[in-house]
Amino acid sequence: MSNNYNIYDEGFIARWMSNELNTEEMKAFEEHPEYSVYKKMKQASNQLSFLDFDKEKAFDRLSVETSSKTIELHPKKANSIWKFVVSGVAAAILLLFGVFFSSRDTTYNIGHGEQLAIQLPDNSEVLLHGASHLSFNAKHWSTDRDVELEGEGYFKVAKGKQFTVHTDLGKVQVLGTQFTVNTLGDTFIVKCFEGKVGVTSGDVYKEITKGMAVQIDEKEINAWNFEDKTPSWVISNISSFRKIAVSDVLIALQRQYNVDIQGLDVLNNTSLFTGSFPNDNLEKALKVIFGTMDVQYTLDDKSKIVILKK
Repeated sequence: MSNNYNIYDEGFIARWMSNELNTEEMKAFEEHPEYSVYKKMKQASNQLSFLDFDKEKAFDRLSVETSSKTIELHPKKANSIWKFVVSGVAAAILLLFGVFFSSRDTTYNIGHGEQLAIQLPDNSEVLLHGASHLSFNAKHWSTDRDVELEGEGYFKVAKGKQFTVHTDLGKVQVLGTQFTVNTLGDTFIVKCFEGKVGVTSGDVYKEITKGMAVQIDEKEINAWNFEDKTPSWVISNISSFRKIAVSDVLIALQRQYNVDIQGLDVLNNTSLFTGSFPNDNLEKALKVIFGTMDVQYTLDDKSKIVILKK
C-alpha cells in the first residue's frame, strides 16, 4: 500500500467507512494485507439489527438473544449509517458490541445472561452463552484453525470443515458436528449433538458421538448418554447439569446473573447437583439450587446473595 495512505489513521478509516475514499485510495487500501479484517469489521457493524429471537432456529438465523433484544450477524440489507461516521466511530461501535478486530485475532466477549451468535471464517457457527469469551485468527484461518474459548459455547461445524477448540481445561477436535463445550471451575464438560468429537484433557482422551457427553474434573471422568437434540439453554433458556459440584453450579449461575455470592465456605462442596435452573428468573433459580441442598440464603437488591449458616 502506498505510504501516502495510513490505514491506522482514524480519519482515513472514518472516510472509508463513510464511502468517501477516491478510486486511487480505495484501490490501494484493497491491496493492503489487513483490508479483509477491516472489511469484516465494517460488514459486522452494518449488519447489526434488533429482532425477535427465534430460539428454535437459533443457528439457521444466526441470532443472538440479549434480554428482549437480538443482535443478528447474518448478511442482510440495511440502510447505511456511515454518513453519520465521525473520527473514531469504528472503535466506539466495536466496544459497544464487545467485538474487537486486530491483525492477529478476532475476539468476542459477552456479558452476564447474554447470548451471541458468531460465524467462523469457514461458515461454521458458534453460539456463546453467558459471560463467555471466544477468539480466533481470522486472517490466517487457512493455517491456524484454532479457536480459544472461555466459558460455554454451542458449535455447529460446517460440513467437511475441521478445527480445534482450546480451553484452559482441555481441547476438542471436531469434524462436521454439533457440540457444546463448557468450563466451570476445574470441570470440563463436552456434549455431542451430532457427528463425532475427540476430547482431550491432560492425559485423558475420549471420543464421543451423537447423544454422548463427558465430564472431566480433577477427581474423575463421567460419561453418559442423553436424548436432547439441542442444548436446553438454546431452546428453553434453561441451564441443565448432571452430578456437578455445587461450586461449579454457582459459577454457572453467576454467568447468567451478575450477582455477588457471600458465605460460600458454609456449603458442602462434596455435594453434587443434578437439575436445571432458569436463566431469566434469579429468584426461581436460587430456589431450585439452594432448595435442592436445603440451604438458607438471603437475596439483597437483586445482586447480593448471602448464604446463611444452619
